[in-house]
Amino acid sequence: MIKSNKKMPRSIVKKIQHVRYLMSDRSSLRGARCWPKPWGYDRIYHFHIRKTAGSSLNAAFRSLSSDLSEYEYDFLNRNGWVAHDNYVYVSHNRFLIERGYYFAGDSHIPMHEIDVPANSFTVTILRDPAERVISHYRMLQHWRNKDVRHPARAVEDSFLGDKFSDFLKRIPREHLLRQIYMFSKNFSVDEALENLHKVNFLMLTENYPEHLSCLGMFLGMPLKIFSKGSGRGPVTLSSGDRELLNKAVAPEYRLIELAGPLAGSYREHR
Repeated sequence: MIKSNKKMPRSIVKKIQHVRYLMSDRSSLRGARCWPKPWGYDRIYHFHIRKTAGSSLNAAFRSLSSDLSEYEYDFLNRNGWVAHDNYVYVSHNRFLIERGYYFAGDSHIPMHEIDVPANSFTVTILRDPAERVISHYRMLQHWRNKDVRHPARAVEDSFLGDKFSDFLKRIPREHLLRQIYMFSKNFSVDEALENLHKVNFLMLTENYPEHLSCLGMFLGMPLKIFSKGSGRGPVTLSSGDRELLNKAVAPEYRLIELAGPLAGSYREHR
Protein backbone atom coordinates (compact mmCIF):
# COMPACT_ATOMS: atom_id res chain seq x y z
CA MET A 1 0.00 0.00 0.00
CA ILE A 2 1.22 3.50 -0.79
CA LYS A 3 1.20 6.35 1.70
CA SER A 4 -1.20 9.26 1.43
CA ASN A 5 0.09 12.75 0.70
CA LYS A 6 0.98 14.75 3.79
CA LYS A 7 -2.02 16.68 5.07
CA MET A 8 -2.12 20.41 5.58
CA PRO A 9 -2.05 21.28 9.33
CA ARG A 10 -5.55 21.47 10.80
CA SER A 11 -4.98 24.96 12.16
CA ILE A 12 -4.17 26.24 8.66
CA VAL A 13 -7.18 24.46 7.17
CA LYS A 14 -9.49 26.05 9.75
CA LYS A 15 -8.07 29.51 9.12
CA ILE A 16 -8.57 29.16 5.36
CA GLN A 17 -12.13 27.89 5.85
CA HIS A 18 -12.88 30.72 8.26
CA VAL A 19 -11.73 33.31 5.73
CA ARG A 20 -13.77 31.67 2.96
CA TYR A 21 -16.81 31.70 5.20
CA LEU A 22 -16.39 35.41 5.92
CA MET A 23 -16.02 36.10 2.20
CA SER A 24 -19.10 34.08 1.20
CA ASP A 25 -22.59 35.52 0.74
CA ARG A 26 -24.18 34.97 4.16
CA SER A 27 -27.43 36.84 3.51
CA SER A 28 -29.43 33.59 3.48
CA LEU A 29 -28.53 33.01 7.14
CA ARG A 30 -30.71 35.93 8.22
CA GLY A 31 -33.87 33.91 7.71
CA ALA A 32 -32.61 30.73 9.39
CA ARG A 33 -34.93 29.97 12.26
CA CYS A 34 -34.36 27.82 15.31
CA TRP A 35 -34.38 24.37 13.74
CA PRO A 36 -35.79 21.33 15.56
CA LYS A 37 -33.65 20.02 18.41
CA PRO A 38 -34.79 16.43 18.81
CA TRP A 39 -34.37 15.09 22.35
CA GLY A 40 -32.55 18.28 23.27
CA TYR A 41 -29.59 17.81 20.94
CA ASP A 42 -28.30 21.04 19.39
CA ARG A 43 -27.38 19.55 16.01
CA ILE A 44 -26.93 16.33 14.06
CA TYR A 45 -23.48 15.22 12.95
CA HIS A 46 -22.74 12.36 10.56
CA PHE A 47 -19.36 10.59 10.69
CA HIS A 48 -19.48 9.93 6.96
CA ILE A 49 -17.61 6.80 5.89
CA ARG A 50 -17.33 6.71 2.12
CA LYS A 51 -19.27 4.13 0.10
CA THR A 52 -21.70 3.18 2.89
CA ALA A 53 -24.83 5.06 1.65
CA GLY A 54 -23.71 8.15 3.54
CA SER A 55 -24.59 10.50 0.67
CA SER A 56 -28.13 9.12 0.76
CA LEU A 57 -28.36 9.83 4.49
CA ASN A 58 -27.11 13.39 3.93
CA ALA A 59 -29.73 13.87 1.22
CA ALA A 60 -32.44 12.65 3.59
CA PHE A 61 -31.56 15.34 6.13
CA ARG A 62 -31.15 18.05 3.49
CA SER A 63 -34.55 17.34 1.96
CA LEU A 64 -36.76 17.39 5.04
CA SER A 65 -39.00 20.13 3.65
CA SER A 66 -37.90 20.34 0.00
CA ASP A 67 -34.97 19.25 -2.14
CA LEU A 68 -31.92 21.46 -2.52
CA SER A 69 -31.78 23.28 -5.84
CA GLU A 70 -28.85 22.85 -8.22
CA TYR A 71 -27.63 26.30 -7.16
CA GLU A 72 -27.82 25.34 -3.46
CA TYR A 73 -25.86 22.12 -4.04
CA ASP A 74 -23.19 24.10 -5.88
CA PHE A 75 -23.11 26.67 -3.08
CA LEU A 76 -22.73 23.89 -0.49
CA ASN A 77 -19.89 22.26 -2.44
CA ARG A 78 -18.05 25.56 -2.89
CA ASN A 79 -18.53 27.00 0.59
CA GLY A 80 -19.05 24.03 2.88
CA TRP A 81 -22.43 25.33 4.09
CA VAL A 82 -25.86 26.26 2.83
CA ALA A 83 -29.06 27.66 4.37
CA HIS A 84 -32.09 25.91 2.91
CA ASP A 85 -35.69 26.34 4.07
CA ASN A 86 -34.36 27.96 7.27
CA TYR A 87 -32.15 24.97 8.06
CA VAL A 88 -28.35 25.35 8.04
CA TYR A 89 -26.28 22.47 6.67
CA VAL A 90 -22.49 22.13 6.71
CA SER A 91 -20.29 19.61 4.93
CA HIS A 92 -16.55 18.87 4.90
CA ASN A 93 -15.72 22.15 6.60
CA ARG A 94 -13.75 21.69 9.82
CA PHE A 95 -14.15 25.30 10.93
CA LEU A 96 -17.94 25.29 10.59
CA ILE A 97 -18.37 21.78 11.99
CA GLU A 98 -16.42 22.62 15.14
CA ARG A 99 -18.13 26.05 15.37
CA GLY A 100 -21.44 24.22 15.76
CA TYR A 101 -24.02 26.54 14.16
CA TYR A 102 -25.92 24.08 11.96
CA PHE A 103 -28.83 21.68 11.92
CA ALA A 104 -27.01 18.79 10.21
CA GLY A 105 -23.36 18.36 9.27
CA ASP A 106 -21.07 15.70 7.91
CA SER A 107 -17.50 15.01 6.85
CA HIS A 108 -15.09 12.16 6.11
CA ILE A 109 -12.81 13.40 8.92
CA PRO A 110 -12.03 10.66 11.48
CA MET A 111 -13.36 11.08 15.00
CA HIS A 112 -9.82 11.45 16.37
CA GLU A 113 -9.11 14.42 14.07
CA ILE A 114 -12.13 16.62 14.72
CA ASP A 115 -13.79 18.18 17.77
CA VAL A 116 -17.51 17.73 17.24
CA PRO A 117 -19.31 20.11 19.63
CA ALA A 118 -20.83 18.68 22.79
CA ASN A 119 -24.54 17.86 22.77
CA SER A 120 -24.46 16.76 19.12
CA PHE A 121 -26.58 13.80 17.99
CA THR A 122 -24.08 11.62 16.09
CA VAL A 123 -24.74 8.96 13.48
CA THR A 124 -22.66 6.74 11.22
CA ILE A 125 -23.11 3.86 8.78
CA LEU A 126 -21.05 0.67 8.48
CA ARG A 127 -21.03 -1.67 5.49
CA ASP A 128 -19.78 -5.13 4.56
CA PRO A 129 -16.04 -4.37 4.36
CA ALA A 130 -15.26 -6.15 1.09
CA GLU A 131 -18.28 -4.65 -0.67
CA ARG A 132 -17.32 -1.18 0.54
CA VAL A 133 -13.78 -1.50 -0.88
CA ILE A 134 -15.14 -2.83 -4.18
CA SER A 135 -17.48 0.15 -4.35
CA HIS A 136 -14.52 2.49 -3.78
CA TYR A 137 -12.65 0.79 -6.63
CA ARG A 138 -15.71 1.06 -8.88
CA MET A 139 -15.99 4.77 -8.10
CA LEU A 140 -12.35 5.44 -8.98
CA GLN A 141 -12.72 3.52 -12.24
CA HIS A 142 -15.81 5.60 -13.05
CA TRP A 143 -13.90 8.82 -12.38
CA ARG A 144 -11.11 7.72 -14.72
CA ASN A 145 -13.32 6.34 -17.50
CA LYS A 146 -15.66 9.34 -17.52
CA ASP A 147 -12.93 11.90 -16.72
CA VAL A 148 -14.83 13.06 -13.63
CA ARG A 149 -13.03 16.07 -12.12
CA HIS A 150 -13.61 15.16 -8.49
CA PRO A 151 -11.28 16.93 -6.00
CA ALA A 152 -10.08 13.59 -4.60
CA ARG A 153 -9.14 12.22 -8.01
CA ALA A 154 -5.78 13.99 -8.10
CA VAL A 155 -4.58 11.71 -5.30
CA GLU A 156 -6.78 8.64 -5.57
CA ASP A 157 -6.39 7.96 -9.28
CA SER A 158 -2.94 6.64 -8.38
CA PHE A 159 -4.56 3.89 -6.29
CA LEU A 160 -5.91 2.11 -9.36
CA GLY A 161 -3.03 0.60 -11.33
CA ASP A 162 -4.04 -1.79 -14.08
CA LYS A 163 -6.07 -4.35 -12.13
CA PHE A 164 -7.83 -4.91 -8.81
CA SER A 165 -4.80 -6.57 -7.22
CA ASP A 166 -2.82 -3.41 -8.00
CA PHE A 167 -5.51 -1.40 -6.23
CA LEU A 168 -5.21 -3.56 -3.10
CA LYS A 169 -1.44 -3.00 -3.05
CA ARG A 170 -1.69 0.75 -3.66
CA ILE A 171 -4.62 1.92 -1.55
CA PRO A 172 -3.45 3.43 1.77
CA ARG A 173 -4.47 1.59 4.90
CA GLU A 174 -6.56 4.49 6.18
CA HIS A 175 -8.74 4.13 3.06
CA LEU A 176 -8.73 0.33 2.93
CA LEU A 177 -9.74 0.01 6.60
CA ARG A 178 -11.63 3.28 6.80
CA GLN A 179 -14.38 1.91 9.01
CA ILE A 180 -11.81 1.15 11.69
CA TYR A 181 -9.65 4.23 11.06
CA MET A 182 -12.68 6.52 11.35
CA PHE A 183 -12.85 5.55 15.03
CA SER A 184 -9.27 4.52 15.84
CA LYS A 185 -6.08 6.28 14.80
CA ASN A 186 -4.09 3.11 15.58
CA PHE A 187 -6.41 0.76 13.67
CA SER A 188 -7.48 -0.90 16.90
CA VAL A 189 -10.72 -2.85 16.63
CA ASP A 190 -11.26 -2.56 20.39
CA GLU A 191 -10.79 1.23 20.35
CA ALA A 192 -13.04 1.60 17.31
CA LEU A 193 -15.74 -0.42 19.04
CA GLU A 194 -15.41 1.68 22.19
CA ASN A 195 -15.87 4.87 20.15
CA LEU A 196 -18.79 3.41 18.23
CA HIS A 197 -20.53 2.98 21.58
CA LYS A 198 -20.30 6.79 21.87
CA VAL A 199 -22.14 7.30 18.56
CA ASN A 200 -25.84 7.84 19.17
CA PHE A 201 -27.13 5.87 16.21
CA LEU A 202 -25.32 3.23 14.16
CA MET A 203 -26.74 2.09 10.84
CA LEU A 204 -25.79 -0.74 8.48
CA THR A 205 -25.86 -0.30 4.71
CA GLU A 206 -27.38 -3.75 4.30
CA ASN A 207 -30.31 -2.69 6.54
CA TYR A 208 -30.40 0.93 5.41
CA PRO A 209 -34.17 1.29 4.71
CA GLU A 210 -35.10 -0.29 8.05
CA HIS A 211 -32.52 1.70 10.01
CA LEU A 212 -33.41 4.97 8.28
CA SER A 213 -37.03 4.40 9.22
CA CYS A 214 -36.03 3.76 12.86
CA LEU A 215 -33.85 6.87 12.88
CA GLY A 216 -36.63 8.99 11.40
CA MET A 217 -39.15 7.75 13.95
CA PHE A 218 -36.77 8.41 16.84
CA LEU A 219 -35.96 11.93 15.64
CA GLY A 220 -39.54 12.63 14.61
CA MET A 221 -38.46 13.49 11.06
CA PRO A 222 -39.78 12.22 7.70
CA LEU A 223 -36.46 10.90 6.37
CA LYS A 224 -36.77 9.69 2.78
CA ILE A 225 -34.65 7.16 0.89
CA PHE A 226 -32.48 8.59 -1.88
CA SER A 227 -30.38 6.61 -4.35
CA LYS A 228 -26.91 8.11 -4.75
CA GLY A 229 -23.85 7.00 -6.70
CA SER A 230 -25.40 3.88 -8.25
CA GLY A 231 -25.36 2.62 -11.83
CA ARG A 232 -21.60 2.50 -12.34
CA GLY A 233 -21.43 -1.09 -13.54
CA PRO A 234 -20.27 -4.33 -11.90
CA VAL A 235 -16.76 -5.26 -10.81
CA THR A 236 -15.73 -8.84 -11.53
CA LEU A 237 -13.13 -10.31 -9.19
CA SER A 238 -11.20 -13.53 -9.59
CA SER A 239 -11.26 -16.02 -6.74
CA GLY A 240 -7.70 -14.95 -5.98
CA ASP A 241 -8.65 -11.28 -5.83
CA ARG A 242 -11.57 -12.06 -3.55
CA GLU A 243 -9.34 -14.09 -1.24
CA LEU A 244 -6.79 -11.26 -1.05
CA LEU A 245 -9.53 -8.72 -0.37
CA ASN A 246 -11.19 -10.73 2.38
CA LYS A 247 -7.83 -11.23 4.08
CA ALA A 248 -7.01 -7.51 3.81
CA VAL A 249 -10.26 -6.39 5.44
CA ALA A 250 -10.53 -9.19 8.01
CA PRO A 251 -10.12 -6.74 10.95
CA GLU A 252 -13.17 -4.83 9.76
CA TYR A 253 -15.24 -7.99 9.63
CA ARG A 254 -14.33 -8.45 13.27
CA LEU A 255 -15.50 -4.91 14.02
CA ILE A 256 -18.79 -5.47 12.17
CA GLU A 257 -19.35 -8.67 14.12
CA LEU A 258 -18.86 -6.87 17.44
CA ALA A 259 -20.67 -3.66 16.53
CA GLY A 260 -23.59 -5.24 14.71
CA PRO A 261 -25.79 -5.59 17.82
CA LEU A 262 -25.58 -1.80 18.32
CA ALA A 263 -27.16 -1.05 14.94
CA GLY A 264 -30.65 0.37 14.57
CA SER A 265 -31.14 1.65 18.10
CA TYR A 266 -30.43 4.84 20.04
CA ARG A 267 -27.68 5.19 22.64
CA GLU A 268 -27.62 8.11 25.06
CA HIS A 269 -24.35 10.04 24.82
CA ARG A 270 -23.89 13.81 24.90
